[in-house]
Amino acid sequence: MFLETVGHASIFLTDNDNQPILITDPWLVGSTYWRSWWLQNYPDEVLLNEIYKSNSIYITHEHPDHFHPPTLKNFSKNSNLIIPDLPNKELKNYLETNKFKFEVIKRNNWKVINSKNNISIFSIPLWNDDSILLIDTPNVIIINLNDSKPPKIILKKLKKFIKNSKKKSILLSSYSPASIVNSFRYNNEVLSLKSKKDYIIYLNNLCNILKADIFMPFASQAIFKRSDSKWANEFKVNYEDLLNGWKTHTTKLIPCYSKISLNDFNYTFVEKNNYVHKNELLVKKKIQEQTNKEANYRFDNKDLILLKKKINKINFFTNLFFRKGIGFKIDNKVYLFLNNNIIDITSENELRKKNNDFLIEVPGLVLKDVLNSNHFGDLGITMFTFIHSRKGLDPRFVYAFFILISLDDYGHIKSLSNGIKWLIKQIYNYSKFYLQPLKLPKII
Repeated sequence: MFLETVGHASIFLTDNDNQPILITDPWLVGSTYWRSWWLQNYPDEVLLNEIYKSNSIYITHEHPDHFHPPTLKNFSKNSNLIIPDLPNKELKNYLETNKFKFEVIKRNNWKVINSKNNISIFSIPLWNDDSILLIDTPNVIIINLNDSKPPKIILKKLKKFIKNSKKKSILLSSYSPASIVNSFRYNNEVLSLKSKKDYIIYLNNLCNILKADIFMPFASQAIFKRSDSKWANEFKVNYEDLLNGWKTHTTKLIPCYSKISLNDFNYTFVEKNNYVHKNELLVKKKIQEQTNKEANYRFDNKDLILLKKKINKINFFTNLFFRKGIGFKIDNKVYLFLNNNIIDITSENELRKKNNDFLIEVPGLVLKDVLNSNHFGDLGITMFTFIHSRKGLDPRFVYAFFILISLDDYGHIKSLSNGIKWLIKQIYNYSKFYLQPLKLPKII
């Protein structure tokens, strides 16, 4: 059997005859996040056609670099989409509305996806509406952490499971920033919340805890190509950075876009000079079309009312930690939110005199999109959303602001009672997972 990393956050599992068994999180064509994110290596047509024959497709969570409808529509209608039992049901509702064939995998239960080759999967939904995927094969346990950043209570349980399985283990996880950690600016200088070194240290610690045999880098394979997001490429952690900072002796690091045999663990990989790129003229055309739409859109009063309503949902937090107000720079017009009121400011200089806590700079059309789709938290992932901070403000408070507003996106804290119920349920789910024995599935 073979395991291969493709696209951005996809692992492709095939049998000894190279017949497809499973693909995860397939973003394999086009771009995402308003033409900001593009793949650094696109699968060629031969590989794409093989992937599209997969019987099983697992989606870890609903971020568009993992749940990508333009890619999904290329699969056979007979392919079965499998999704985790996440706290939020929006992914399930989307699939139902758009008539996808899918099923929700039960928590804490193994599901056989290929009886011929004894392949089973196990889904672990997490509080942040992400999930871990375990794949059991005859020789190997595959642990797909994608972007989930699981707490230590989960990692310790996985460590014990891997050890008791007495099988080789392959770990896959994101390893590079995909958030606002480097989007902060003070007087046009970058304020970095996390450095490349921080991500490499985290990954080393992860490998040391789980003691996996092999680490395959993935879920960080995007390039930022808009003129207002290109800056983020220099903050990407690449394979060479991982190699230079690799301190763990328990886990072998192999290159990006590797294909590894699950029988003898030999592998091949795609060399950088053989990466498949999109035609640059086409990329520029698509980006220009998007930025033209944004330039021609005017953020109006209806949008402003939605924005006020959204910010007010977490005013218990903003009024406590951002007493000087939150500003929005939208298409060169600035608005200040202060104690639930909106003050229209005609110039950025005037806003600076008020020394507001932070200012979010974002195109009006993009802001309208996230307000209408109720995915405000996506602004923190675009790489073209900038956070202009006042001197002395701890950026971690702004990071907490985005976490809270994302929880509201998913409906978890739309009221105090909702928040308490959600919290109790998460404690219950984590406790149940930790206390329940995690064993290999029975071979059929």
